[in-house]
Amino acid sequence: MKNNKEKSMLYRFRYIIGCIIVVLGVLFNINMSSIGVFNSVYNDSDESTTMIGVPREIRSDEWLVQTPFYFSQSEDNYQVLNDKINENAIIMYNAPVKDITIIGKPFNWGFLFLPKDRAYSFYWMSKLVILFLVSFE
Repeated sequence: MKNNKEKSMLYRFRYIIGCIIVVLGVLFNINMSSIGVFNSVYNDSDESTTMIGVPREIRSDEWLVQTPFYFSQSEDNYQVLNDKINENAIIMYNAPVKDITIIGKPFNWGFLFLPKDRAYSFYWMSKLVILFLVSFE
């Protein structure tokens, strides 16, 4: 009987547990990025800040393009037209912008009210938790 009760409590509080996981991930600045490749490729350093896993060079679409673009958006005050690379940020890589279109990008909402490193953590953690919850449902 106790086992069923524990399962039902996990089931009932799954959304609250998901929110707690996102908050803890943001507090500890956790993300699933391969940005650590920058140290080995550009700084010739073997120093790593990776806690679990190994940064993958093959994920260059993320660590070489998407992540620097997200961070350049923060330096450019999340404008629709990024002055640094002269590209429309709404179209390119689903980047965060201060525009009405961000309503449809809930993973990017953290960029509106968090520092860029925490917002990037929110981006990754919320994607992970929502994927799990949607798959579960």
